[in-house]
Amino acid sequence: MSGKNKSFSHSDLADRRAWRFYLEYYRQNTRILASAIVLGLVQAALFVPIAFLFREILNTHIPDLDTKAVAIAGVEVFLLLLASAGVRLLNKYKVLRHNKAINNQLRNDLFARLYDIPKSYYVRLENMHWHTILTNDVQRVDMMSAGFLTTVAPAVIITTGLGLVMLYINWLLFVIVIALAPVILFSIRFTTRRIRHALYMRRKAIQRYSARMAFTLRMMDLTRIQGAEEEEITNQTEQNDMLRALDFKTAWLNEVFRTVQDTTLAAITVVLLVGGGLAAINQSISLGDLFTFYVVFMFSRKYLLEIFNFIPSFINGNEALERIYEIVGIQESKPYSGELAVGERFDISLQNISFSYDEEPLLENIDLHINEGEFIVFEGDNGTGKTTLLYLILGFYRPLTGQLSFGGIPYDELQIRSMRKQIGVVLQESPIFRGSIMENITYGRDNLDANAISDAIRISGVEQFAGDLPSQYDTQVGDDGVMLSGGQRQRIAIARALCPRPRVLILDEPTNHLDKKTVMELVSSLKALPYSPTIIMINHMDQFSDIADRVIKLDEKGMADISPLPSN
Repeated sequence: MSGKNKSFSHSDLADRRAWRFYLEYYRQNTRILASAIVLGLVQAALFVPIAFLFREILNTHIPDLDTKAVAIAGVEVFLLLLASAGVRLLNKYKVLRHNKAINNQLRNDLFARLYDIPKSYYVRLENMHWHTILTNDVQRVDMMSAGFLTTVAPAVIITTGLGLVMLYINWLLFVIVIALAPVILFSIRFTTRRIRHALYMRRKAIQRYSARMAFTLRMMDLTRIQGAEEEEITNQTEQNDMLRALDFKTAWLNEVFRTVQDTTLAAITVVLLVGGGLAAINQSISLGDLFTFYVVFMFSRKYLLEIFNFIPSFINGNEALERIYEIVGIQESKPYSGELAVGERFDISLQNISFSYDEEPLLENIDLHINEGEFIVFEGDNGTGKTTLLYLILGFYRPLTGQLSFGGIPYDELQIRSMRKQIGVVLQESPIFRGSIMENITYGRDNLDANAISDAIRISGVEQFAGDLPSQYDTQVGDDGVMLSGGQRQRIAIARALCPRPRVLILDEPTNHLDKKTVMELVSSLKALPYSPTIIMINHMDQFSDIADRVIKLDEKGMADISPLPSN
């Protein structure tokens, strides 16, 4: 089933599991719901005496020519309306304050949930997909829930109360109003289906637009190098035109919806005037009661319009809630969930490990023990599983068969985060974020020793270029380190890995941005470190056979050929 059909073949409500998940936040904060209901009842109660004061003015004070009573009653009506406005503002203030806290907790929980999602899942989706959920969709749900609690819930209570007043004043006119309700319901159903479809298409267009804009900003240099500016401008223009058309359609349908509801209520108003006028001519109702009924209905009409105008926001928020639940409802869990902290041993064992991304096996029957302080090199052609082996050691993936252990503790029992705290990693393309050189070096590690930072900067060679910069280590590097060369980014990544003085150091293709002489000097410095870290290097060329304790070659079948320890 296509995404479109899937989105519009179900009921107007999001998956019930999504709603149960979201409403759980409010069950833990029942005061906000109780407050909204109580203040809504108070506001509704204030309209009852207003209606009867109108009735008294028209049926008694005006016929009696009692100007003083009319003036007093007018002041009372004004004070009651003022009190109603005060209660409304109080309700909005209390609800908004609590609602923002609830949705902030939702955003925090979703953000934390991202770290529970295994790498094998989130790499399949665009970053913009997650970004849209955590920003736009949470905001849309926030607006939906706030609108319901501050506007719709009180409006429903008030409209119900005013309906009872209208029933008391004249049951026949009330029946006329109720009899026309199906017209409103039909118009709502007719327009909301189209609004829901337009909002879905618009969200997809916005996602494509955002992805295209992110691509444009990240690949600006590549576009210029390839001379593809005109093609990119054309593609972006097409996206802009599509988004403009969908923006217009959505805005137009919202206006049509509001106009239809307003016109329908206006038609009911005309019917009431005509029907009520005929009843007054036949003396079935007094002019005072007719006018009072009309005033009460106009109050009801105001709150009915608030309810109707909320429907597009509800549709928007309902769809956003479905997308939010995509994160919560992911069935895949973290590869490991053990609780044992790392002990005093730091050796690594892989026993009968097999792994595959699809049906074709990548690694098979890997048996390997890496001793503490050992310098080991994985070599092999591209695609033989070297980096995958790294991710298995880091606990990003779970093998199809076999078991890994760190310091004698199986990964199933191990607290993986505590293990990773003992490992320094330099990836092929190590992430560099917008910030200073020092912020990139010390990221993610608290209470670093000043001497350890100094040693890391010296060994990695960062001091060779950072010391000559005007702002030195406070120099801003730009998005993705765009202000730095590839070698400088690599050196910063190495310094970041060395700062906590890790017991295991993983270098994935360190020669990508550094020449062989520099890498050899780096390895010599690493081997001379007083805390003797285990060094695991991944490389596709035979460059380190002479200095490594062991070289493990991976062939195209993913089999490991372990060379013997070199003789002394």
